[in-house]
Amino acid sequence: MIATATPRSSRFELPSLAPVPDRSAAVGRMLRIAVRGRDPSGGALALTAAFADGTPLTARGASFVDRGDGSGELRWTPRAQDVGSYVVTFAGRTTGRLTTRTSASDRGALNDLSSPRAAR
Repeated sequence: MIATATPRSSRFELPSLAPVPDRSAAVGRMLRIAVRGRDPSGGALALTAAFADGTPLTARGASFVDRGDGSGELRWTPRAQDVGSYVVTFAGRTTGRLTTRTSASDRGALNDLSSPRAAR
């Protein structure tokens, strides 16, 4: 019998999230931010979102839906008291472990919220 060993790829890919560009929103208008994650090993990637300052999404009237297929969506209708800049951290987990995260002022940020009067 002849046995042949095939070398495994030495390149290991970690799960990743697609970049999330800055967004602007006006008071009273719904902001939707789509998020996509990818696990190269084919595992399930659970997505979450949180304001970087620790404020719960619901405290600002926001919500995040993980569709269970590596995609999700943040929904937020800013109120007058929400005018300002915010950073949202999107994260992906496989088998209970944090595997990837994206957040910064240039990714996942909700910037330049303005009142309808200022937007005119």
